[in-house]
Amino acid sequence: MMMMRLAGGVRRSQAALGGLQSLLRSPSCVRSTVGSTARWVTTPQQRQADCQSQKRWATVDSKQQQQQQQALQEKYERKLKQRMAKLQQPEPVYTKLVSGYQVYRHDRPFAMQLDPERPLPGFEIAYETWGELNADKSNAILLHTGLSASSHARSHADNPQPGWWEQFIGPGLALDTNKFFVVCTNPLGGCYGSTGPSSINPKRTDEAVGEDGQTPRYALDFPMLSVHDMVRAQFHLLDHLGIDTLFASVGSSLG
Repeated sequence: MMMMRLAGGVRRSQAALGGLQSLLRSPSCVRSTVGSTARWVTTPQQRQADCQSQKRWATVDSKQQQQQQQALQEKYERKLKQRMAKLQQPEPVYTKLVSGYQVYRHDRPFAMQLDPERPLPGFEIAYETWGELNADKSNAILLHTGLSASSHARSHADNPQPGWWEQFIGPGLALDTNKFFVVCTNPLGGCYGSTGPSSINPKRTDEAVGEDGQTPRYALDFPMLSVHDMVRAQFHLLDHLGIDTLFASVGSSLG
């Protein structure tokens, strides 16, 4: 009985081995022996088929990426067109203003924080206002400009040109002139009406007129300026207007 079982097991093993040998003789797979290590490798035909399959998938992925990029570009262009359509006002004119602003004149020496040995003999601050100051002068908003902007933040009767914050200042807007008194200055050191390097140097008015027909300017003789000096000059303007407390102080960029 035991011998019969062993014989049956041997026949089954031989049959399985024959099936495996038949499979190994197929052209899709071969046995490679390197030293004492045996490994199975694919045939050139199978590797070529796998390579072609990978290329097809890579082509599909590339097309999908291109479609996604194109969709994003079209979405960006649509949003850009929508934003541009909302901007009804033309780009403000940033050329030097010659009128349309008020001037505060400070006729006392003004020492600079970083250059105290060379105080200004006095200075002027160009400013513009919108709205009305209430009775207790508690509704004032001081608007600060960027580094190179003028005090002309919004158009008004004295200067109808659109300002650089035209869509933010006015009745019912962010800085509501029905509620607030908005003050914007050209900071000290600026070139839009306030005293700065382009201003006439009063210490040199006795010198000969230059080739341009004008008296000498401060130019490089203008003392070193700090933001602290700009703010102090604004405080003098607020004192001149009788404003002790601001409702808010807002601005863009440098402001």
